[in-house]
Parts: sequence; structure tokens; C-alpha cells
Amino acid sequence: TLFPYTTLFRSISVIVHELGHLIPSLFFKFHISRLALGPLSVSCAHGQWKVCYSRAWFAASVAAVPSDERAWRARMLTVIAGGPIVTLCTFWSAVYLLEMFCSSTAAACFLASLAQLNLFLFVLGLVPNSANAPVRNDARLFLTFLQNGREAEQIKLYHQVTRLQIAGVRPNAYPEPLIARLATSNGNPDLMLFTIGR
Repeated sequence: TLFPYTTLFRSISVIVHELGHLIPSLFFKFHISRLALGPLSVSCAHGQWKVCYSRAWFAASVAAVPSDERAWRARMLTVIAGGPIVTLCTFWSAVYLLEMFCSSTAAACFLASLAQLNLFLFVLGLVPNSANAPVRNDARLFLTFLQNGREAEQIKLYHQVTRLQIAGVRPNAYPEPLIARLATSNGNPDLMLFTIGR
């Protein structure tokens, strides 16, 4: 039975998917604030790196902010698409290798299961979750940046504030145009908190 290996298949698929987000993030020189792969997560706040352990074996995420606004939307779309593209490539790689190892029952079972899981994850990932969901999936995020509407502007505003925080700029030193945009922001309550106590 393949049941004992289900955890292995899922872990490999999730890790490879997140690497698909991480590699373009590093290529575009994004600031990586948090990286979670399985039970391990690494986060950076105020220049201090912290490693944490949890029991969430299948949770994985990459939190990254562009270091500047050059081709901001195109870079965000590329980073978001990286995960699903790598998941699809993993499926095709497993199918290709399956033909080579068809004589080995164990290898064939492993590769067939890996291919099925990654195809399932890819197809499932094409369905955007709710716009009101606490965490947007890749499809919802990609759609958000593709439409380039109010939600995308809110994320861009959040990135601008985050870059200032990383640079150690206090809210009372934020540029006036940014303060004005934060004060009128109606999409994310957290963004409006930056204007309090200025």
C-alpha cells in the first residue's frame, strides 16, 4: 500500500511548489521576511533571524516583498506563477521518469503517485478562493494582480510601508503622499493604523 508514503509525496510536492515561489523571489532580489517549509519556519524582523518549529508538516509559505517598484506588477505575477509552474513541471517530470522506470514496481508506484498528486494540486490551484478568505491562494493572488484593481493597489501600498519599516523609517518620517494614501485606505484596516500617532 502507498498510504505510508502519502506524507512523503505531499511533503515533496509542497516543498517543491514553494521553491517555485522562492527562486524567482531571490532572482528579483525580494526581501524574504518569512519562509516556512513543513515544520520549520525562518523569519526575519529588524535584522534578526529566528527559526521556529511547529507540527504543521504540510504548511508552507514564502513571504517576500519587492525591494523596489521597478516592474512591480510583472515581478509579482512571475513570483506567484512560479509555484504552480514548478508543480506542473514536477508532474511532467514524474510522468517522463515513469516511462523510464516502468520495469521497477516500487519506482513506478512512487512516480505515478507523485505525478497524480502534483496534477491534482496544479488543477486545484487554478481555482481562485474567495476574495474574503483570510489567506489568498495563488490563483486569487494572480487574478488580483492581473486585474490590477483596488486589491492590487492595497498590496502595493503594504509593500511600500514594509520597505520603509525594513529600512528603519519611523511612521512620522513617511513621505506626505504615502501618509495621505494610508489615511484614505479603505481596504486593509492594518494599513490605516500606520497613520495613528503620527
